[in-house]
Amino acid sequence: MTKKTLLSIIVPTFNRQFASERILEYCRVLHLALEGTTVQFEMIVIDDGSKEDICAENKRKLKKMSAIKFYESHQNKGPGVARDYGLQFSSGKWVWFLDDDDELDPKGLKTLVDALSSEFRKEDVIAHSLQNDYSNHAGELAETIIKKLLHFREKQEVFNYIFRREFLLSNEIKFSEGFHEDIRYLYQVFSEMSGFHILPRRVVLKRNSEEAITSKMTSDRIDGYFRAFLEIIDYESSNRKKLRTQVDVDELFSQTLGVILHCTMQENDQVVAHLLSYLREKVSLDLELSRHSRECRKHGVNSTNFKYASSFWRTNMKAEQSLLINGLRKIFGTRLSCKDLDSSLFLGPDEIRACCKRFFVAGKRKGDVVLLKGGDEVDLKAINAAKADLIRRINVEGAEECKGCPYIERREIGSDAVDYISLENFSYCNMRCTYCSPKYYGGTEASYNAAKVIEELTNKCGGLSQDCHVVWGGGEPTLSPRFKPVNEHLISTNAVTKLRVLSNSLRHSDQLHSLIADKRVHLVTSIDAGTPLAFREIRGKGNITTVIENLQAYSTAMKEKRRLTIKYILMPNNASSSELESFVSLMVEAGLMESMFQISCDFTLESAPSLLVCAMYELAARLYAAGAAIVFFDDLIRDRVKLADLDINSVREHLQKNLVSQKFIQFPNPEKKIVLWGRGLQARWLSGSTNCGHSGLIIDTVSDEAQYFHKRASEGLSDLLIYPSGVQSIYEIIKNIEDAKLGDKILRGVLI
Repeated sequence: MTKKTLLSIIVPTFNRQFASERILEYCRVLHLALEGTTVQFEMIVIDDGSKEDICAENKRKLKKMSAIKFYESHQNKGPGVARDYGLQFSSGKWVWFLDDDDELDPKGLKTLVDALSSEFRKEDVIAHSLQNDYSNHAGELAETIIKKLLHFREKQEVFNYIFRREFLLSNEIKFSEGFHEDIRYLYQVFSEMSGFHILPRRVVLKRNSEEAITSKMTSDRIDGYFRAFLEIIDYESSNRKKLRTQVDVDELFSQTLGVILHCTMQENDQVVAHLLSYLREKVSLDLELSRHSRECRKHGVNSTNFKYASSFWRTNMKAEQSLLINGLRKIFGTRLSCKDLDSSLFLGPDEIRACCKRFFVAGKRKGDVVLLKGGDEVDLKAINAAKADLIRRINVEGAEECKGCPYIERREIGSDAVDYISLENFSYCNMRCTYCSPKYYGGTEASYNAAKVIEELTNKCGGLSQDCHVVWGGGEPTLSPRFKPVNEHLISTNAVTKLRVLSNSLRHSDQLHSLIADKRVHLVTSIDAGTPLAFREIRGKGNITTVIENLQAYSTAMKEKRRLTIKYILMPNNASSSELESFVSLMVEAGLMESMFQISCDFTLESAPSLLVCAMYELAARLYAAGAAIVFFDDLIRDRVKLADLDINSVREHLQKNLVSQKFIQFPNPEKKIVLWGRGLQARWLSGSTNCGHSGLIIDTVSDEAQYFHKRASEGLSDLLIYPSGVQSIYEIIKNIEDAKLGDKILRGVLI
């Protein structure tokens, strides 16, 4: 039976002494993949002007195998020209360009051979070993891949693609000389092809050897990147009618320059200085590049690293070299992420999440970003890999699930130690709150081994930060059979400095009662009503009297009463003055006023209506008037209320109408000066989004800096007031203030 040549593999090599060993290995693996088939391959090796002794040695070794054809190109013009030279000697139906230092996966190769052998294969291109997963892609896939290729979000090396030989010849698609010749080549291929197929297998295991041409940034590589940019622009202008998608020239220039800068900054300072000088000269002297540099859009701190670095360099290219280098190193030492993604872990009933934030974009609620669905394969390694992938997607293309999130910011790349763990790894609840999700009503444990994940994390060296905060949410955590053993493990870990249990307190838990004897343990219970009728309407089950009795029992077990936080989630049906007044009266009668009070709102709301805004100030004022020591607004209020836009008079009128004292509402007052203790998001909100912040009432923010107040007192500002600005850290902030003997300066009230 006559075998036909299915595949021509073209391999350029230059001064690679041991290239023959790798090429012979290609042949061995290919023979195995083709075993039992009627097809054959040919290996075309092009020596691209190597030294005579290296060329002769490789030729001697490779000539021994009949499937290998060896040709010499006596002048080194780069791998692209060598590939074109080899194409003229090929006879296969398909052409595959490989480097001389790759490694082939035998199983992936067998799948590839099967795909190439199909009689029904009509596509011009077969892709494999890609960076992204396109299995669930909707829409025009070719257009998507073109954009990703041009924006350095997909692999740009030709070894990831196999081409129909006749397609390349009939369209006269050729490589350019020099470096980064693949970029324009692939752009033209995807613009000209009639169809392509993606193989969902990894076939090439890329391994760049030390002398690989792409391992170091050089002036030649800078030339290659810019040549590819200009060739793409030129090709697009000449072929607009047949293009699948228009090139965003600004985007392409920013990405190209950003990649050059990123690769440059991997070198030592001396090389970096040389390359930046060359880059400045290159862009300044080339009229086309200079024009694009001037006209390109500017990108700020919330852009990707490539775009941000590109704008920074274009703005500061003539600055002192050391300042430019330091600025670029600082940019590439950071990336877009958020605090939760960097250092938190959220274990849900059937999924692992990156966060528990909820936000709105164009009226659509987003957030609670899922990293992994539950299953036996979920472990710490899989979670960290999913986190890394999400961070990568945020930084290269803006992950859709995180677009518009107000918590995404530029952050330094640091330790991956976890400092916050949210445990919702169960589906138990004895209430049916109107604002809660049915996913907590299933009566089961997580669909993965959450205890194993916790154990892995606590046993891993550096897995937890030395100030880790654990929160049991849900659902009702005390109903979980794993509540006790997991807590025993966590409490035995010195790195866990705070453990909060979010319990509805409808059922007294002996385990929780014993647990709160530990001073690290805090209890948070949401009551959300002042009357039995409203409680039943909002909480679905149970009665308010039972909850209060259980809270009294828990509070008695606490030496420090502020470890109990009582929460009130404001909604239209519990925000009346009579309901708020009844709630405060219940707290006074129950002897719970030494607790901390957290005012929140329904997270399903995009913004809080004026009814709830007035109610949150009324409730705070009533609680303070009744003797509460600490009342604070939480992050749900923060995300849904713009206090700077608030009509202050409407709040005054509401309080007056309901006979509520305004003493505990801090209106803008030029005679008072307030310092925020805490430098997190709450402090930023109070400074930037309140009338008090805008009026100059807030003069500074500090973090555990007692000396600051002694200094200001010496300057004649001894009457400064301190406003604790935190949510989950509010307890620690107040304790720090008191430890600094500044407790008498804490403002009893809330800012407007």
